[in-house]
Amino acid sequence: DANVLNQRKFLAINVGCNKGYDAVEIMRMGSANTEFDVKNWTKTIKKIKGQLPQGVCGQHNLSPLQIPKGVPVVENAMVY
Repeated sequence: DANVLNQRKFLAINVGCNKGYDAVEIMRMGSANTEFDVKNWTKTIKKIKGQLPQGVCGQHNLSPLQIPKGVPVVENAMVY
């Protein structure tokens, strides 16, 4: 039912030192929103700041998490 889907929420607290790579991937996973993409995020940050240090564990090289077709986006999603 559409009302149930609209009430879905996602909240994550990310504590780490990986330059935000994990937070972007967590948001993609929890919101099922493919607009959250580490490679695009990296390009945007580099345009703004000129550079972005690499994460400790190589997250900048990982392929984005695949979201199955038909999974609805969680509109009420946050990562802190």
